[in-house]
Amino acid sequence: EYCCANHGIACKVSDPFDCDAGLVNSVIGWSDSKRNWCCTNKQKGCSLNKAVHDYDCDAGLSNWEHGWSDSKKSWCCANKDKGCTPKCLTESCDATCYHDVDH
Repeated sequence: EYCCANHGIACKVSDPFDCDAGLVNSVIGWSDSKRNWCCTNKQKGCSLNKAVHDYDCDAGLSNWEHGWSDSKKSWCCANKDKGCTPKCLTESCDATCYHDVDH
């Protein structure tokens, strides 16, 4: 809390989506962005992602940050461990970034 209040880092951020709300009806009730985020971050709602999107995660991999759509980034990171954005460890005031490969 000190780091957040005094340095603006290591602040807790609430999730952009409630991945339990509407999970039973996620096939037709969730937006693509909610489905992608929940699958990538909470491993919920993934079955439709895998059925609908079967991205070639090797195509354009060298320029994934600028060349891939957000849904391809989310799917490839969650399912193929490619195109994952660096995440930062924020337990201390000195944030350390690393590539998250544990999905």
